[in-house]
Amino acid sequence: MIIKNLILENFRVFAGRHDINLRTDLGSPIILFGGLNGAGKTSILTAIRFVLLGRMAFDQVISQKSYIEHLSSLIHRSPLVNDTLIAKLEITFDYVREGKAIEYCVSRTWSSGGADVLVVSENSIIRDELNYEQAQAFLFELVPPGVANLVFFDGEKIADLAEDNNGFALKDAVNKLLGLNTIQRLQEDLRIYLKKVGISTATTALQAEFEELESEKSLYLQSARKFRNEADNHYNVITELSRLVKIAEQKLLTGGGAWANDREETKKEIDILISAKQDSETAVLKELDGCYPLSLAPNTLAMLTKYLKQESDYRLRQNFSAQFDHFMPQLHAALSKSQLKSNETISLLQTEISAFTNKVIPPEVKFGISEQQGGLLNSQIENMSSGSYEKVAKLKSIISSLEYTIDNAAVNIERAPEKEQLKIAFEELRALEKSKKEAIKIYTEKLIEAKEKFNKAQQISQRLLKLHTDMKRVFGDNDSASRAVSVIELLEKFRQQLIHTRLSQLESEFNISYHKLARKDDLVIHTSIDRTSFDVSLYDSTGRYIDRKAISAGEKQIYAIAMLDALGKVAGKKLPVVIDTPLGRLDSKHRNKLINFYFPEASEQVIILSTDTEVDAGFFDALKECIHQSYQIIFNAETQSSIITKGYFWNDTKLQEVI
Repeated sequence: MIIKNLILENFRVFAGRHDINLRTDLGSPIILFGGLNGAGKTSILTAIRFVLLGRMAFDQVISQKSYIEHLSSLIHRSPLVNDTLIAKLEITFDYVREGKAIEYCVSRTWSSGGADVLVVSENSIIRDELNYEQAQAFLFELVPPGVANLVFFDGEKIADLAEDNNGFALKDAVNKLLGLNTIQRLQEDLRIYLKKVGISTATTALQAEFEELESEKSLYLQSARKFRNEADNHYNVITELSRLVKIAEQKLLTGGGAWANDREETKKEIDILISAKQDSETAVLKELDGCYPLSLAPNTLAMLTKYLKQESDYRLRQNFSAQFDHFMPQLHAALSKSQLKSNETISLLQTEISAFTNKVIPPEVKFGISEQQGGLLNSQIENMSSGSYEKVAKLKSIISSLEYTIDNAAVNIERAPEKEQLKIAFEELRALEKSKKEAIKIYTEKLIEAKEKFNKAQQISQRLLKLHTDMKRVFGDNDSASRAVSVIELLEKFRQQLIHTRLSQLESEFNISYHKLARKDDLVIHTSIDRTSFDVSLYDSTGRYIDRKAISAGEKQIYAIAMLDALGKVAGKKLPVVIDTPLGRLDSKHRNKLINFYFPEASEQVIILSTDTEVDAGFFDALKECIHQSYQIIFNAETQSSIITKGYFWNDTKLQEVI
């Protein structure tokens, strides 16, 4: 399949008609689209997927009503355009069927509030015998949805294939790419033939019983499928609600929800801390009013103590001299009565006391304080000021620590909004969780009901099997029936052998592709695919199991691309590969690997939708020889629409670029 042309008309950011030539040549399979974020690259991918797959292109679309609403949202809207627009997508491609190349043209047209009109042309002849459902089924035969998801993909989302733990996606791809579903359909056709043969040759009673059981079985199966579809719809609802719950939780955390529960407790703690800080500050002020200032000038206080001591000594001597002068008359009288020479004794005492008194030099500074005041001051200087200094230093440390704790707590309070502010977010989260719980309950109930219906259908199948045996005895040795039974058994053996052979080839091709695309410092990965469940297990070079969920996002993308490459090689045919955001999650080494070893060989037609930071100037030069056409998507802020021009951020006249 080679896409030749794509037409966009009033689709998303594209106003008016845009006719894009996507033809390629042998040896230059790449069509490169460049555009900045929001320019419309993803619109190209969406257009290709939608025009081929219809509503299956949209994961979240469930009912017809939501499908029509989604279609309306895809119509270009601009403040400059007031008229109700009609949107149209058209794709032309060549497809080889039974050795013949056929040109198909598929178009979808719709207006706001209406469903899409699907038209399929084959070699310019409209297949008007096909109604909408038949035309869509025909397209599914050409491009099955399971296969399309593996070749038309967003580079950042394809890594989800690495998390397919149940193997459903891979099983669907293998069945459709390798034709295993065709074998199963042929087996079912043969079983239907056997039933018809049995009915046509059975007795009237057996026929009536058979038809009754078949009708009953059909009703049970129809009911079971209905319940299963309803369960699947609720599973989609659960998935969407899970996404919304996650968004609500992130919104709550971003809005300060993580701090809200501790807000009041933190406020109480801050009040206690502030009270403790005030007590410490009061204690510091008390020390400042006391002896603490005396500790700030130790040298000056030492001089003060020295002067006070000198003044005290001088005053004591002066007092002693004054007291002796006052005592002299009494001493003179006493000596007169004695036999001592009183005049000489008194003169000697006066001389010695005068010498004792005058021996001390008068102090330079006279403070004139009392002995009691001097003693108290000396005690304050030598003892109390030292203790006050240590106490203030300790209080300052406590205050600093309290201030740090208060500041941190205040930051947490600032992060936490008031509970009233979070009330709406909490209620929204609770409502979503309640809705999710109810959806899970309904989903479980629907599954149980579907299982019950399937079990009843299986019980009837057992009765039909026995009846079928009776009917075979009735129609006897029917040669065509015997051959049909033999062919069914042979097809089953062939299917099992084909699965084993193809999965072995897929494992081998995956290992080759992965090792070609991985960096040297990546894990050396080997794969093993379960032949029944199709679950993929990864192992390193020592045989140790590797959890796919544990590898990095870049490694998941390389894993997924390697698996797609391997599927294409094993299938023996290559559909076009359309990749949006091809290098977003990858580092420079992984990017180099894809540029050199994947894009040029991925398919006969590779459409790449990239920004200038993914396929940059260096990568553009590396791919230049493989690029057949390149376009640039440019968004105009005034018209709120995009246009498509020739070239890829840089002019290059050598490229065969046609619009």
